[in-house]
Amino acid sequence: MASAEGDRLWSYRQQQLAGDLPVLELPVDHSRPPVQTYRGPSLSFDVDTTVTQATQKICYPNDRPRHDRNNTNKQLAHVSQT
Repeated sequence: MASAEGDRLWSYRQQQLAGDLPVLELPVDHSRPPVQTYRGPSLSFDVDTTVTQATQKICYPNDRPRHDRNNTNKQLAHVSQT
């Protein structure tokens, strides 16, 4: 919001969130293992070339896409969640 009201709200939020934030302790139904294993289900799917090219333009707007399949997949997952 580019207005006096927006500035007032921004100032209020800055005051409310100033300082150290408390650690959020949420209840869990099971504990996490001490070391992440990456064992679990996965989902494989094919993506159309048009979608891949559009995603690469979003992920790499200023240069050519790198041929790093894992990085492109991470970027694709991030784009699909936004």
